[in-house]
Amino acid sequence: MMDYRRGRIVVLDYPFTPSPSGGFLSLYQQEEAYNSYVVLHGYTPKDLKAPDRQEAIALITIRGVVQSIFGYPNEEAFWKDPRGHLGHGFFEVADSPWIDEINGYNAATFGTECMSGSAARHFFIGSKDASAQFLARDLAVEVFTGQPSDWVHGEALRRLSR
Repeated sequence: MMDYRRGRIVVLDYPFTPSPSGGFLSLYQQEEAYNSYVVLHGYTPKDLKAPDRQEAIALITIRGVVQSIFGYPNEEAFWKDPRGHLGHGFFEVADSPWIDEINGYNAATFGTECMSGSAARHFFIGSKDASAQFLARDLAVEVFTGQPSDWVHGEALRRLSR
């Protein structure tokens, strides 16, 4: 997770878990767009052993995205993170130094900070073959069952173009 040893991992509780065989993590992000979107295949409810488990697709809205990292680390790396076992799912890195690094760069380059540390949070989405990290204001997860994958991807693109 950006090789930072600071920060406390907080599990975010959503009624969805990425597929352990690969969630087909897709990111939709556009320059100067306030929100970014992630589409991820998996299951609902969160417990993979639940008798009422269903295949599902999550549409994740990343609100107020400042910066993102897509594809790294993969599961072999993030399962060995020095802060503890992460696995698949949604996490926040509380007390992350990510915003401090951006502010330090901006202060050295432009003489001013980008934003206060409370204006953005560090989110991590862990999936089998790829992960995504976001410095953003908020993260929301919508779960779709019975919708075809291309519809959910299309919905992400529709929202991005608004």
